[in-house]
Amino acid sequence: IILLSETWLQEEIRFSIRHFNIVRKDRLLRKGGGVAICLKKGIKFSEMEDLFDCDGKLEVVGIRLYLGEEEFYLISCYRPPGSGMISVNSWSRFF
Repeated sequence: IILLSETWLQEEIRFSIRHFNIVRKDRLLRKGGGVAICLKKGIKFSEMEDLFDCDGKLEVVGIRLYLGEEEFYLISCYRPPGSGMISVNSWSRFF
């Protein structure tokens, strides 16, 4: 499992790694940023939808990872420079 930040990918850029599934969240409005999670094919997972991004201050992608009878949450997040402070209340909503 690989977690990436600052991927610099955009929607029209095709990105793949042989033998891996990739879940990604690209920055939409300007260059840079972006986060991704790369999992070896065969690992069971589902993408987490609608993760709280602290009012646009974080770039976030997450998955539910299924290993045997166990379920784990794996989240990759990035706070871009200049995005401002994130309050304790916002972090509480995130987790």
